[in-house]
Amino acid sequence: MKLLHITAHMGGGIGRTISGLVVNETENRHRVLCLQRPERDHFVRQCMEGGTQVICQPGPDQLAQAVGEADVCILHWWGHPAMAELLAHFPPIPTRCILWNHVNGLYYPWLSPLLLEPASRVFLTSPCSSDVEEWTTEQRQKLLLEKTDVVFGLGDLSKFIPVRKKRDPAAPIRVGYVGSFVKSKIHPQFVRICAWILGACPHIQFVLAGDPREYQWIADSARAMGIFDAFIFTGYVEDVPELLNSLDIFMYPLNKTHFATTENSILEAMAMELPVVLLNQSTERTIVTHQENGILAENTKDFAEWVCMLAEDPDLRFHLGWEARKSVISRRNIGDNIKNFLNGIYCAADQAKKRLIWPNYANCEPWQWFLNSVRPDMALAFMKAKDGHWEPFQKLMNEMPVFREPSKGSVPHFSRTFPNDPVLSQWNAVINRMNNEG
Repeated sequence: MKLLHITAHMGGGIGRTISGLVVNETENRHRVLCLQRPERDHFVRQCMEGGTQVICQPGPDQLAQAVGEADVCILHWWGHPAMAELLAHFPPIPTRCILWNHVNGLYYPWLSPLLLEPASRVFLTSPCSSDVEEWTTEQRQKLLLEKTDVVFGLGDLSKFIPVRKKRDPAAPIRVGYVGSFVKSKIHPQFVRICAWILGACPHIQFVLAGDPREYQWIADSARAMGIFDAFIFTGYVEDVPELLNSLDIFMYPLNKTHFATTENSILEAMAMELPVVLLNQSTERTIVTHQENGILAENTKDFAEWVCMLAEDPDLRFHLGWEARKSVISRRNIGDNIKNFLNGIYCAADQAKKRLIWPNYANCEPWQWFLNSVRPDMALAFMKAKDGHWEPFQKLMNEMPVFREPSKGSVPHFSRTFPNDPVLSQWNAVINRMNNEG
């Protein structure tokens, strides 16, 4: 069959997911349409080197032709404004559609039943998405139980092969983090956690890998706390296995309201036999069982204590790392994931093609597209702000930093993408003022 993937971009986790799938799934013919030009072409090159065509920034005619030629169209969704615009103006051509959700959908971006209804099939990337709130019992039955498959956003973990190394007992314990440093993802007390760890275990060194545009606040906070020398900032790393192989512990404390789902960063660390320390919440508890294949800490203090315990106990590090690799290789292997993917594809292919319309996007304004991904209890604050009542809005912005981020489907992201929308501009102006005031 001809499978068409439509994605906003090919960076980070989504690029790893799509490239890993199209290179390893050879029963079907894949094609990728990337709505925006990628900032980095690493995963685009992987796709093309594997024989998959990638078209960046397709025009309307090119998009319509590709949709018409495909047997199944796969929309990769995580609340990006470019995908919202596509849903509003989807080509009027019959197709079969799988909506592949790449966030947990619990907070923001919220997984709306109206988003899933037009799709022939739905892929979730974490079992925790079934806990989404604000759904009726009927919607949960019809959309989550009857037409949903769990297809993880995996890369190929078999390529992550740990290399046995002899530690220099005099060398610092290297504790690593690989991923996003935006405050909507990483725990806002991340540097404070590191300070607590160093207070008990001064022989630890923190190695942080990711986009250097995102971690300045961590560097500034570490400098202000007098612990900057304990940090190594590597920037964006393409050879992740090599970096992971240099670590002793992997720490991944996330914001309680994070949007994380499959979390390849955790899985890759586990595949490299690293003991992982996580917080006991949503996505994390679907990956790790406490003290069996990793650590699920109950709070930030508990988190710091577990990192210190691992730093002092090489046998515990080895045991948890060994069990971590066993669990992800058996339960998150790409072969089983592709079988789940194909099951969903064939279920969709059995259905007749139909024209797709998302009523809550079509004939709506960009500010309304944005609110489609906001949980209804939170959307009330935006509507009150629209009418001039700003206090609930400002309170929500402080509680949910994802709405203030430069990207991640935030208000500034939508406003920058659709600068002529007066409502988005109004919300964004208040956020800019709040950001400037600290």
